[in-house]
Amino acid sequence: MDQIIKIPSNQGSFDTSGNKNIVDITLPAGLGVVNLEKSFVNVNFEVNQKYDNDGEAVLPGLVTVDTKAALTGVGDSSCLVRNCSAISANKGKIEDVRRADCIRYNLSLYEKGEDDRKDNINKVNGVNPEALFKDFNYGALVKEGNFKSTQKAHDVRIPLKSVFGFCKTENYDTDAHGATRFNFEMNFDKCATSEFYANDGKYNLGYDVGQAPTAYEKMDDQGVVPATGIATVTTVNEYADLQYSPWFVGQLVKVTSTIAAGAPATVVNARITQVAKADDSDKLILSFNKVVSAAAAGAYTAIKVEPQGDPETKELTINNVEAVFHINGEPDMEEAKSPMVYSVMHAQEDSYPATTSANLNYLIPENCKNVYVVFNSTILSQNANLNNYRLTIDNKEIVNRAVDVESPLHYELVSQTFMNNNKVVGSIKEVIQGLNNSKSQGSTGRATAGNEKYIVIMAPIPFKPVPQRLGVELNAVGGNLTGSHIVFSECIKKL
Repeated sequence: MDQIIKIPSNQGSFDTSGNKNIVDITLPAGLGVVNLEKSFVNVNFEVNQKYDNDGEAVLPGLVTVDTKAALTGVGDSSCLVRNCSAISANKGKIEDVRRADCIRYNLSLYEKGEDDRKDNINKVNGVNPEALFKDFNYGALVKEGNFKSTQKAHDVRIPLKSVFGFCKTENYDTDAHGATRFNFEMNFDKCATSEFYANDGKYNLGYDVGQAPTAYEKMDDQGVVPATGIATVTTVNEYADLQYSPWFVGQLVKVTSTIAAGAPATVVNARITQVAKADDSDKLILSFNKVVSAAAAGAYTAIKVEPQGDPETKELTINNVEAVFHINGEPDMEEAKSPMVYSVMHAQEDSYPATTSANLNYLIPENCKNVYVVFNSTILSQNANLNNYRLTIDNKEIVNRAVDVESPLHYELVSQTFMNNNKVVGSIKEVIQGLNNSKSQGSTGRATAGNEKYIVIMAPIPFKPVPQRLGVELNAVGGNLTGSHIVFSECIKKL
């Protein structure tokens, strides 16, 4: 049976200033065989958001990372690691990955399917646009009753195998390797807070997976209201399943109502104090901490309740960072004692004039099996004007013609590269769906407003025990190239 040990970072404090973003964790010798494939680094974030005019209101927030796609449902946590390395006391440097965020994050977009990319458990930016109102990992949202919802700390897991090639093993022998030090330079300075419980039309998108009889904000008319006004309203929509309800206890909302006689609309900011099911239907009765209508008797129509976002206080705290290692209870000792063979990424960063074409050459290390070109103006690899490209190895073309972006030949090279790693491509859409888009909008076009397009040039190359010369020709249309990119060489290493 596996055992789990937690090892805290050598550093005790972290923040988003860019000055406290180094994490060192040492895996001691003498622990036996460790399953690194299941092991991970855990970062505990806490989001605190408050309104100046209502300190009791609750607004669960998201931990976002500026990958150029912060407000999307993409949440692979490898984007948190800018650079990383691992050193064994007995065998020296095991792996050193420069710009791990660029290569690992972008490859994860191809490797993972849509459903996995939108899962929010233990990830960043992790909200599913097709079900915005589910009780998610950043807060305990009370959808029925009168107990106040709470914000809570959130664990983001970075699997070691998502950033290190050698960590794809279940049998890492700490006795043979000695103490192993993991070093991470984190992108904490790119972390921030956001929220999707805000006042805009994205709320209607929750009904992509449910029924949508009318807009979410509309409430039943009130036929007879006393002069003291009302502090409760009833939703027009019915919610048989409360996970699709956008209403929760402690939520700050704007309530608008109009007296049928023609008086001006009354607008009141109030906090929901209770949510209850109506006796004869699945409608919801929302109760507030104050009167939400005008102080006048009559019939009220055009009643709307709209959530309020954009709090005055937005704080992100990094409570702690620790590693969680799985001790293999049933190790394969033959594999543990054998030499380790794994893939490493070598990075060559390059800048060039931002013109409409570029013809560049790079020396690729020996034992290289795949090459990647990642455009690095942001973590997300984007080159909006790239039209086609050519790749050569030692002056021989990998493909005997220019490869057009978004063409079948481009996607064939992507598939061949993944096959060369014994993997399959999870998605070739090369687009990230924005939170403001519904399921149907996300699937109807790459250029839909709020979506983010990305591209990585990749190809398998002949495997040789000597360095090779890689030629990269890029051609743009409609504007200049980005002027910078990183060439990654994926090589085989034996330890």
